[in-house]
Amino acid sequence: QARQLLDQVPLQTEIVAGSVVAPHREAFKRTMSIMHYANLRILGCMFLNTTNNTILYKLFLSCFIYNKFLPRGSFDNGNTWIFVIPMFLGTTLDVCQYTCFSPSGVLGISHYLLIEWSALAIAFFFTLAFRGYFTVFQIYVVSAVAVATLFGGGLY
Repeated sequence: QARQLLDQVPLQTEIVAGSVVAPHREAFKRTMSIMHYANLRILGCMFLNTTNNTILYKLFLSCFIYNKFLPRGSFDNGNTWIFVIPMFLGTTLDVCQYTCFSPSGVLGISHYLLIEWSALAIAFFFTLAFRGYFTVFQIYVVSAVAVATLFGGGLY
């Protein structure tokens, strides 16, 4: 369903004059990917335990992260440093911890649901910004705080 909305998302917006240009469509795709990742981890928490833990699931998560979150674009905009790199680091740390140290995982279903709720809320607020109810800059500030909080909560 979300892919049908992709055409409505602006290609990019200048956030700070001359220095930060946000690639919104790429961000929208990453938001869809973080939702998929959280769903995969929820399913893993629900159905895979220490005796039923498969290497295939771990390999799939690792490939998914590499394919969807590895920073590949420009490093000269704020979007990469505020969103792309923390998402990559957060998902990579989650899978490394899950794969190497604790098959049950440190984060529980409630944290993955919080990630999903946050992603949906951020996407909704960007929709409001694109329609002129907020500035895109305001939503970027709120989004950056949300991502930092989620990342920090995952480390804690």
